[in-house]
Amino acid sequence: MGCGELSKIKKSQSVPLLISARVSKELRRGETLSTDRDSRFSSRAISVKVPEYQEKICLKFRIFEEFHDLIAQELSSSVDSHQVLYEYITDIKKIKKYWIMFRSAISYFDLATHGSCIEDYKISDGAAIMLVSCVASRKNFDIDILFHIETPYIVFLSTANCHRETIIMMRAWQNLASVMSKLSGKKIALLEKIMEKFTILINQYEKYTPTSDEERDINKSKKNIRNLITVIKQLIYDLKDSHKQMKDFVGTFKAKRSEIEELGELAFKKLNYSGDQIVHYIISK
Repeated sequence: MGCGELSKIKKSQSVPLLISARVSKELRRGETLSTDRDSRFSSRAISVKVPEYQEKICLKFRIFEEFHDLIAQELSSSVDSHQVLYEYITDIKKIKKYWIMFRSAISYFDLATHGSCIEDYKISDGAAIMLVSCVASRKNFDIDILFHIETPYIVFLSTANCHRETIIMMRAWQNLASVMSKLSGKKIALLEKIMEKFTILINQYEKYTPTSDEERDINKSKKNIRNLITVIKQLIYDLKDSHKQMKDFVGTFKAKRSEIEELGELAFKKLNYSGDQIVHYIISK
């Protein structure tokens, strides 16, 4: 969810200026749909006047992705009256744990880097915005920051003397990088094995013809199993895609470095350190 009109990205544009094509051009007041209390979140866009700039800034928060029905419910509701999923409780707990770990870390980083106003926002966009803020806080890529082709990808040797808004982004990244490190290789392979179990199980249920007394419970079990498969598939895809984004970002950082440094110097001159300031006053110009 952004706070204004969005224009389409052009493939010919470079990174991170390709972000600028996806930044809202006009800021406006808006409100998201209200949500219920089952692990859903709502937010309001607030426009305020800031004396230094004499123009509106956006404080709109990205909405957390809704948990799938099965994840949003209490774990006990996943086990139907026939206890079809009882033997899979350990697997279900892992799915729920990993989903919440990853989605909360992603949302925290999105919020810190103001991803709500970038169309098709990616973790790599957030990393570029964060590094622009780091330059504005006078961090040196050769001395203060380490880049790795594997997790944790970007490591800050110190947050000393950084602006508060830069530190917020750094800490959000450190949290996300820690979660990505935990949910990599072996954990992704484990999720794929769990998905295989449920795929086999749903195939068995699809072939089974229930009696009239069993039909209601069987249909409920099938729905829960399909929900689980949907959640696992999405989680596996998101994890793999996030790792790929950061590998690509770090692997091509040399080509983006001068541009990020240039934007960082502009941010320093304008005293722009936060995600929303960089997105709206630096990258979108």
